[in-house]
Amino acid sequence: MALFDKLNTIAKNVGEKTGDAIEITKLNAKISGEKSSITELYKQLGEKIYEKYAEGAFQDGDLAELFLAVDAHKANIANAEGRIEAIKAENEARARTAREAEAAPAATAGAVCPSCGAAVAEGVKFCNQCGTKIDASAPVVEAKKFCTSCGAEAVSGVKFCSQCGSKIE
Repeated sequence: MALFDKLNTIAKNVGEKTGDAIEITKLNAKISGEKSSITELYKQLGEKIYEKYAEGAFQDGDLAELFLAVDAHKANIANAEGRIEAIKAENEARARTAREAEAAPAATAGAVCPSCGAAVAEGVKFCNQCGTKIDASAPVVEAKKFCTSCGAEAVSGVKFCSQCGSKIE
């Protein structure tokens, strides 16, 4: 059953990464389109400036509309680039949380080491963290579980994360 859970997690991660890659591709296409629009506006600006120069009547008020349009396109580019960075940061945080969750001790129940407080599996005679002998009558503790999607600590017995709604494994 653990194999199927692991495959399910891998499939979910691949799906999320594919969705993010598609969105990043769309945003990069939007950036390219905005840059093309700016290039066209620069061309129009140059033509108008030259016409005014040729007529000897160069006035900044005539170009205000084009300058505002260029500013709007630049703001759209900055917005799309900011969204790309946010997606990348979110993906990195999600991956870091998943790596940390995988690196956490795998013991689900057992005793607590009286020396270092580490959770040790049931039936273990020595702590795998500090080597202290474990008394068989030591209190049983349940290891903490964390959501593999967002990293939030999962409440014991729940099936779905209260922070992101992902299934707790």
